[in-house]
Amino acid sequence: MATAQTHSVDVNALPHIENIRLPIGDAYRKLWTLQRDTGTAAAVSLTGVTWTLIVSDKRGGTALLSKTTTTDWTTSGIHIDTAASGQFSVYLIGSDVTTIGVRSGAYYEVVATFPSGHADFPSMVKTLIAGSLTVREDT
Repeated sequence: MATAQTHSVDVNALPHIENIRLPIGDAYRKLWTLQRDTGTAAAVSLTGVTWTLIVSDKRGGTALLSKTTTTDWTTSGIHIDTAASGQFSVYLIGSDVTTIGVRSGAYYEVVATFPSGHADFPSMVKTLIAGSLTVREDT
């Protein structure tokens, strides 16, 4: 199993680009931790954050899939693993990947809307992660 990697990203230089490539029908899941680097890494609370996962046919194009927070692993979306620790997973179920279909050039983004009283990012909307999504034939 691969070791988790930490990426330092300037909040004003978002989104973090992460390209995804997977076979049609396969699920995708990746755990992320949102934290601030204040000399010592400090978790960003995800309590009250509203999430959107959007997959489009191309950047700025027609949405193929739009999902919000998921409380279990039966639907695509953003799963909050541990709100207090800033941990969330981006999740696509296999049937949604099949619906997206074999294609290259699709684009996805993970958008977080922070509430007005948030300690780190009050009333901010941030695209945290984005990138290309390539769905290939299962070989």
